[in-house]
Amino acid sequence: MHPLDSNARPATIEGYVMNGGPIVRDQTKGIAKLIFYNNSFKLLVNDKTLTQPASVLPITFICGEVSFKIEDLFIKITGLHKKEETVLYADLRPPVGDSAYYAYSYKPKELTQAEALKKIAHSSEKFPGLAIDIFAHNRHGAALFGKIKGSDVLFWAAPHEDEIQQKACLECKREGETFLAKSQDGKVSFHGSLKGEFYINAESAIKLL
Repeated sequence: MHPLDSNARPATIEGYVMNGGPIVRDQTKGIAKLIFYNNSFKLLVNDKTLTQPASVLPITFICGEVSFKIEDLFIKITGLHKKEETVLYADLRPPVGDSAYYAYSYKPKELTQAEALKKIAHSSEKFPGLAIDIFAHNRHGAALFGKIKGSDVLFWAAPHEDEIQQKACLECKREGETFLAKSQDGKVSFHGSLKGEFYINAESAIKLL
């Protein structure tokens, strides 16, 4: 029986079933958990909420089966719902503030300068009129802040993706020499000063352009 759910019942040696919910297969010895939350299930790591980098909302799952597995300094979370698989990587480094850990739709990986530049190799052809203000990279991929037809835009590629893609923005603005861009899907946040430091998903990034 899972300690956070008095209605949970054993499923297998490595898992349990939540009453009215998914089968949970846990290989983290309880570091990762699932609890009931607003008619769905909220993910916890070390009893702290998981959020995405550009969102303050907790990550919730609706699925028939979910598994937790430690990979390096991450917990790999795999949810299966109606044959569709969702994979997240929860960062096991110190949490954001006092209440949440970040989880990503990709596994962070440091990029070389050449790998980052390759992601924008065809951007001028694919996105006519794109004017680049800042292009930077870190272990969260490569991000670009610029303009198309006078409007501020955000482009991003995760470490495993070949090319940058435009992201619909929840927020995309500049004030003097500073800029801030957050994607609508919560996956990427890019901010900094046009003459100073830059951050992709709250971590320092290296400017290339």
